Amino acid sequence: MPLPQARIERYSQSEIRFNLMAITASRADELRKQIASLAEGDAALAERRQQLAVEEQKLARWKAENVRRKHNYLPFLINLLKVLAEKQQLVPLIDAAKERQKQRAAAGGGAK
Repeated sequence: MPLPQARIERYSQSEIRFNLMAITASRADELRKQIASLAEGDAALAERRQQLAVEEQKLARWKAENVRRKHNYLPFLINLLKVLAEKQQLVPLIDAAKERQKQRAAAGGGAK
């Protein structure tokens, strides 16, 4: 019996929270190896280079998203609230948000 199946069976039948992940070689690394093995002028070479560019763009986007996800925005938010309070804009914004919430609740949308 494969290891993942044995692990799943240790839990009750009602348990549905499982995560199956595989460790695989980097797609970009695989494409680099293929590019290195192809001769210059080969028709597949241009295609592999294009695929590699797409993979590198994807990895750059993932890295940027990860940085944003891990960033501590709390100091920014505290300073924003302080500046709004200093400019006498915080209370009116809160009041407007409460009013919109009341209108949604009255319209049947509930508080969101």
